[in-house]
Amino acid sequence: MLYHLKHTIHQAEQLKIRYANVYDIQHLDGPQGHAIMYLYCHQDAPVFQKDIEDHLNISKSVASHLIQRMKRNGFIETFPYAEDKRHKVIQLTNLGLKKCSKIEDFILMTKQTVLDGISQDEIDFLHKIFLKIDQNILKANELLDQKEDTHD
Repeated sequence: MLYHLKHTIHQAEQLKIRYANVYDIQHLDGPQGHAIMYLYCHQDAPVFQKDIEDHLNISKSVASHLIQRMKRNGFIETFPYAEDKRHKVIQLTNLGLKKCSKIEDFILMTKQTVLDGISQDEIDFLHKIFLKIDQNILKANELLDQKEDTHD
């Protein structure tokens, strides 16, 4: 079963790369794309690096590199926050906004393709299974952490 799951994940990754090429969003199917969509969904309020860190669950240094890469690619711009100049607001550029609609189309097409012929009940059931797998992995890691702590 684990082999089949690994194979399915690999196939899904390959499909994702091919669709990213079709929608001209190469390299935006990962953290940059997630950050762009986060910024798109939060245009009504200032967004800071800390917000990106929290949303993507990444460290400060990783977020800093991500933001620099996105600036170089022309997707975002940063400027000092009016209320506290120590903080920089992150905002989408026109290019970043254009990529949002392509990312949305990419997500929709990928979802439709992968879930074709699968009922909502089956999707809900699969979701429950993945939650249980996540819980089992978390529990196993906690047990291993406890064993490592007693050996130190």
